Amino acid sequence: MYKAMMLIGGMVLTGCSAQTKIGAAFDHGIGEVPFANGAMSIVATEHGTLRTYRLVPCHSGIVCAGSERGRHGRLEQTEDYTVVRGLYGRTFWLSRGGDGVLQRGSHGVTLAWDSDVVQIGAN
Repeated sequence: MYKAMMLIGGMVLTGCSAQTKIGAAFDHGIGEVPFANGAMSIVATEHGTLRTYRLVPCHSGIVCAGSERGRHGRLEQTEDYTVVRGLYGRTFWLSRGGDGVLQRGSHGVTLAWDSDVVQIGAN
């Protein structure tokens, strides 16, 4: 079994679960939350081809493909991910800060996302 060791503030933690919990704690405190600023653009490489997607919150608990009038998908929240199912034939696992996993069947690839809102001069 794999044993990871981390030294944090003078305390040694061992085991995969400790490392995972520490990583999750950092993730929850850092980065933008999916859909916090409205529509999102997503990019991922599938089978060597760069693909883009647009997800738009269109109703309470519903996300649409492309625009507010697009096909409806389901929005779910887990401890670590905002999950969008039923759009583009894929499942989008979105984590805080702009990354996640794009799943199609049993195959998954990493993705990058950002809100469509451009903030100029924001501090």
